[in-house]
Formats: sequence, C-alpha cells, structure tokens
Amino acid sequence: MNLMLGQLRSDFFRAYLPPWVYVSYATIAAGGILIVFGLFLKPVEFKPLSPGRAGGLMARLALLNAAAAALLLAPVLVPSLRLPILITQWPGIYMVLAYFSFIAVGVLGMAAWAVFFAHLPDLLNRASLSALGFGVQIVMTELGVYALTISMFLGGYTGSWLAYTGAGPVAVGAQMEFSVIPSAVSIFLVAAGTFIGVANVFISGRSVQA
Repeated sequence: MNLMLGQLRSDFFRAYLPPWVYVSYATIAAGGILIVFGLFLKPVEFKPLSPGRAGGLMARLALLNAAAAALLLAPVLVPSLRLPILITQWPGIYMVLAYFSFIAVGVLGMAAWAVFFAHLPDLLNRASLSALGFGVQIVMTELGVYALTISMFLGGYTGSWLAYTGAGPVAVGAQMEFSVIPSAVSIFLVAAGTFIGVANVFISGRSVQA
C-alpha cells in the first residue's frame, strides 16, 4: 500500500492521499509490532479442517452473499436516489462493476470454492486443510469484496449525480477520487485471500491414505 501511494504522489490522485499515507505508516508499524511479539509467543496449534466442513462453510457464505446481493438492489426502488437515471451517466459503470464484482467473487466465487472443497479428496488427494489459512482466506476475501463493492458504488453514485447535474468530467473525476485507494486496497485483499486459499490447499493439506 505504501509503495502504491508513493507512485501516486506524482499522479493526479492528490486530494485524498495524505490520510491514506498515514494509514499505511500505521499499518507498517502495527505489522512490525506483531512480528516482534510473534517472536516471543508460543505457537498456537490449530486443528486440521476437513474439506467437507470447509465446503459447507463456503456454501453458507455463498448463500449469505446471495442474500446481500439481493439487498443491494433495494436502493433502485427508492425514487429519491434516482438510480435508474443515474446509472445511464458515464460514472454509472462503476456501480455496475461494483455489483457484478460482488456477484462474481462473493456469490459465484464462494460457490465455486464450496464445490471445489467438497471434491478436494477426489481431485487432489487432500484430506485436510489448515483452519488458520482457511480463516484468513475467508476474512480477507469477504472484507475485500464488501469494501470493493461499497467504495466503487459510492464513487460511481457520486460521479453519476454530479454528471447528471451538469458537472464537467474534471470536476466529476476529482470528486470520485476518494474511492480509488479503498478500491485498490480491496482488490489486493481479494487477490491475496485467493492466493492464500490456493496455497492452503497445496501446502497444508495432508494426503488421503490409500
């Protein structure tokens, strides 16, 4: 995050950079403190997680996210928000991308993981998973996809409203800047959660005994 902000210093995302720079410094400091304390703490043993249970948990998350996706459509029914009109403005594409990103990752992605985990013993001869790795995967993916959806939707809605009222592209783009960095960090969380899930399958899972 800090490297990304450093590259943006000379770019046009200026108005909302300082708060995120401080957040990146705080994150680095917190990570350093956790590393130091981790050197002196005793390792915690986590029980292995069966692929069937992991698949069941992923299926529940897919259903929960499907319900959330349905709720995300509810604002369309509020006339004062003017969503059917605002979505026709050019920044409205961000709202569309936000919703379909949520569907792709939060609903279809979780459902795909559920099916994959359920058939993991047959597909890759794996009988267990790391519960810690599985938990980190879920937290990072869920946090990332919800944050991405919210930040992109708010940025698109703000820009669409301004474009609808006659504001020029420069003014619209400047007012949408607040959503850029949260969206980028959210994408990183989703990607990192996915890679952790893949690594958990190949590194921590023990093989099925023949």
